[in-house]
Amino acid sequence: MFGSNLKESFEFFAKGNSLILIDDTKAITDAAIICLAKYTTVTTVNCMVTNACGMLSISMPAQIAEKAGLYSQTRYENRSESTRNYTFSIDAVESTTGISAFERSFSIQKFAKTLSISGFISPGHVFPVVAKSTNLFDKQTVIEGALTVAREATEEDSLVTVCDILNDKGEMANALYAAELGKKLNIPIIFLSDLLLLEIQKENFTVRKNITEFFLHNNSVLLYNYEIADKTCEVIINKSNINNSILEMKKMRYFLNENSQYSSKSIVYTESFSQAIKSLTAGIDIVVIFKVDTKYLFPYSMIVKMIFQDLEKEIEGNLQEIS
Repeated sequence: MFGSNLKESFEFFAKGNSLILIDDTKAITDAAIICLAKYTTVTTVNCMVTNACGMLSISMPAQIAEKAGLYSQTRYENRSESTRNYTFSIDAVESTTGISAFERSFSIQKFAKTLSISGFISPGHVFPVVAKSTNLFDKQTVIEGALTVAREATEEDSLVTVCDILNDKGEMANALYAAELGKKLNIPIIFLSDLLLLEIQKENFTVRKNITEFFLHNNSVLLYNYEIADKTCEVIINKSNINNSILEMKKMRYFLNENSQYSSKSIVYTESFSQAIKSLTAGIDIVVIFKVDTKYLFPYSMIVKMIFQDLEKEIEGNLQEIS
């Protein structure tokens, strides 16, 4: 199942299987094994804590947490954007120690069925965590991402068991380590940037403004103008070397999944049109004009992947028509 596409992964997840979700929207990546809470069996929990080794939590929308009677650990409140909104921990009253894979699985499935803290004790060994929203537009972490996967897979808001992946040193695992774990366990991998891209496309955030062709030193150049959530991004492509441009965009999209700092000798990023012209004159095939804003709604690497994906389809389609 390793390397499956989103649709196949959603179908696999809906049947009660686990996925690995990698947050590649930030400079420092992290990842988790996720599974629908109602399908979190003893085997699932044992696989998570043995191989992922991180915190075992239940991601849920705020309305479910409120209705269930779960409240945040407000006395430890931390308003940092990276901090997760954990509630008090729980165990089913039937538990003895509460720590075994059997008892944690029982507690998770019981809560997923009852959606109430009645019949639970605290503190416990299962950690409910409230997502900031049920989509990725307000906050992008594996907690919100897990609910997005569940909604795409089941067409409803479902609780999701999340176990953070730690590396061999006990640190939060990066994308490469998580990908290798996915291969080892034969678990499909989903990238958070791809989920965000899916939501953006559904909401029609990406709008092609126009396409302009002009000549620069006798070379035909194509300028594509995009607007993404009220922010403009322009991509200029050397038409005379279009096949290489497609190849470089494919490589860039692939490597951005593994390393957000990946660079290409054929692609230049700049914030000014004048610098873009200088780069094209110097023989660069693709120039991306985009003013980076750290407070912008969507990660820069994800915007680049989204635009390149769209350009690849259009350019390849045009080439097929010509041939």
